[in-house]
Amino acid sequence: MKKFFAVVTVVLTFAAPVAAFAAQGSFENDGTDYDGRIVVITDSRGGTEVVSSCGGDFLEYKAVIINPGGGPAIITTVGINPSEVVNTGDRFDIQQPSACNGRIHAILIRK
Repeated sequence: MKKFFAVVTVVLTFAAPVAAFAAQGSFENDGTDYDGRIVVITDSRGGTEVVSSCGGDFLEYKAVIINPGGGPAIITTVGINPSEVVNTGDRFDIQQPSACNGRIHAILIRK
């Protein structure tokens, strides 16, 4: 009697977690708690002049900052580091805001 051996190969693939797009952002400190809010770029035609603030360089764009829980939107300009491509309609979550010389610096996570 002949013996047969089956060889089974199992290939496992793991998807690496997708790194979220993170940019440095800067905007006016008006006393609002910005943690968890959302920045929406309303006009990407700005961003032509570099503005330095608290050790970082930023290009400023017209934007609104909204609270996902409701309430009024804040119409402002938001500085984003110059190496990032920014388009009208881009949305970012605000994380880790900290005050510096009348400005708020934060991590902006692209949505």
